[in-house]
Amino acid sequence: MLNAIIDTNVLLETPEILNEDYNFILPISVLEEIDGLKKSEFVGWKARRASHAISDKGDNIKYVVRDIYDNVPEGWDANLRDNKIILTAKENNAKLFSNDLNVRIKAGSIGVESESYKFKSDFEKNNNGWVEVELTDEELNDFYTNKENIFGVPENGYLIIKSRDTYGIIDVFRLDLDGFKHLKYKDVDSKTMGKIQPRNIHQKLVFDMMQDDKTTIKVVTGKFGTGKDYVMLAHAFRMLESGKFDKIIWCRNTIEVKDSKQIGFLKGTMEDKLMPYAMPMADHLGGRDGLERMLTDGTVELQHLGFIRGRDIKNTIIYCSEAENLTKEHVQLLIGRVGEGSVLFLNGDFKQVDETVFERNNGLNRMIDKLSGHKNFAHVKLMETERSETAAMADLLD
Repeated sequence: MLNAIIDTNVLLETPEILNEDYNFILPISVLEEIDGLKKSEFVGWKARRASHAISDKGDNIKYVVRDIYDNVPEGWDANLRDNKIILTAKENNAKLFSNDLNVRIKAGSIGVESESYKFKSDFEKNNNGWVEVELTDEELNDFYTNKENIFGVPENGYLIIKSRDTYGIIDVFRLDLDGFKHLKYKDVDSKTMGKIQPRNIHQKLVFDMMQDDKTTIKVVTGKFGTGKDYVMLAHAFRMLESGKFDKIIWCRNTIEVKDSKQIGFLKGTMEDKLMPYAMPMADHLGGRDGLERMLTDGTVELQHLGFIRGRDIKNTIIYCSEAENLTKEHVQLLIGRVGEGSVLFLNGDFKQVDETVFERNNGLNRMIDKLSGHKNFAHVKLMETERSETAAMADLLD
């Protein structure tokens, strides 16, 4: 890995940089500056957050305490803080991250590579779980002849082929260990939700993904109204009815909608407290009474995220809705609960993240980024609102 030095201004604004793949080197002057800012009225909280991030990395960071440099350019004052950082980068053959343009200009003047750093909060940068291409007849013939993955489709991902002449979809494939295969999904018919079938091409991909027994972690993302819960729950209930699993554990982080006023303490048992968060499931069961019947017969269990640690869950669908409101640690916790014969279903909408912590440490985003292409993982992003024509109007406010 390359060496990298981080300026104080970057650590204050985006301590997440420490999660990047570099050998980080921190001059003592940066640490001293951060310590000095901890009591600041305006940036004290940022300094404390940066200090915690540095502490969490522990011995994975190299610290430079020397203020003596072998080659100081003529006219440079080696006692100036900015110059210390630049010279440390020079001596360690390191890349310098700084949001100070003057620092970057000075660094460049003595051959030190530098750039600014902005937290990449665009969740949509991750793959969709599918690749869409437009091919000419000649290109299509080449593909069918060789079936090579020249389009960057991840394992368990999908390839949607359109004609460059007509722009219509002419074929769809799934990529597994044996190469590209046509979709094999069937419509879903359950006692709970009745018969449903995919309404658009991306829902077809979800049907195929949900019906593939090889993957044990299945993720559906997409904006509101695209059918994330509808499609996933239809499959989950059908799997229960067929005896493939014993029950569904509905687990959701109890985060209220951003900028809404909290309703305060809720009375009752844990099930009573979790019921408002489980209403998306109840909506597909005919209401609260339908959900309570499944709770009574034990085929559905409501579980608080905070109480799931330590459990070894077998023969169960662990189902997490609104998973955009999870940190990396939350997602790791859920994955770690998947015991023998169990699977993990998650869905979420990155546009509906409700707290800043999930913007900076988004577990669902990291899961898609890190697990895409793993043989046990599959993800599909839905694109089209299917709830109603009125629901689709919400996009007009963006």
